[in-house]
Amino acid sequence: MKCLYGVVRVCTDKYGVCMDMRSQARRVAANVAAAISGLPLASVAEAADMHEDDLMSRLNGDEDFTVNDRVRVGGFLRSPAARFMEGVATC
Repeated sequence: MKCLYGVVRVCTDKYGVCMDMRSQARRVAANVAAAISGLPLASVAEAADMHEDDLMSRLNGDEDFTVNDRVRVGGFLRSPAARFMEGVATC
């Protein structure tokens, strides 16, 4: 089931709870942050081929992680990029 509120499209998670697109982006950021906790941010940013400020901006939710960002961070961690999508609704 898909939910629509006004003109903002939201999706249902696997439990049928509606989530807006920003909350999904925050979930991805939280998943990435949890995966890289304890690692030097500079090392993760370098391995992901981005500036440390850009990585921080994504972790803070100011910018969304792109698919390529998730793939590069996942590659550094030797983990599939899909790991960062756990708990995110699909539309």
